[in-house]
Amino acid sequence: MLYPEPEEEAFVLENDMDTAIPVYAEQIGGERSVHFYPRAQELVRLWLAACPEPLSAAGCGFLWQEGEELLAEMGYLPDREEACGSIFRCDKVAVGVPGTACRLGAEHEEENRTSYDFAATAADGRPMWGVRRDGAVVAAAVAACRPGDTGNVVEIGVETVAGYRRCGYATAAVIGLCKELIDRGFIVEYRAPDSNTASRGVALRCGFAECGRYAALVGRRRGGDGNGI
Repeated sequence: MLYPEPEEEAFVLENDMDTAIPVYAEQIGGERSVHFYPRAQELVRLWLAACPEPLSAAGCGFLWQEGEELLAEMGYLPDREEACGSIFRCDKVAVGVPGTACRLGAEHEEENRTSYDFAATAADGRPMWGVRRDGAVVAAAVAACRPGDTGNVVEIGVETVAGYRRCGYATAAVIGLCKELIDRGFIVEYRAPDSNTASRGVALRCGFAECGRYAALVGRRRGGDGNGI
């Protein structure tokens, strides 16, 4: 299915947002959806016509090759870091919650070293788990939406502060959050770009199974460290 997003395009440009995503597509099972800014309509038509498997690495490469000019016209630099990747889901946690993980709340905001806003997340009713080290929260796993808002599936994200990565903290935080959500009857969804082997490793260690693919044309106004595992 094709879904033009004129309101999203207008919002991004009128507010001079740091990030623009003119094309986003995903496929889970046999169902594929493509969301796009109206100005990217011809690009999407060309992409889908030229690529039998548009969400494959080759298909994603074609999207980017043809789409960089569109990003430049919008005033954005290409960011290929999350250009394409896998969608994972989990409905059972086979291991116990590591002792390093704890549930987070608004009261942890002063210790927060991640890019997440704990106070806003807690106010929105989205659960968070994380790891505290050296008097600070250095890793956090956060629900992307309020549980129940999108049916029985809850997407999550995770971030580890530079200097504390590859210590198992992201895995610990994700396991804690997954356990809570699954105990409440939800299926947990996690997305990992092909370029981030550490993120994919977190998914597999936590018991996720790959169920789909996604591809995105992403532009940034300026660089940055970004989220990390």
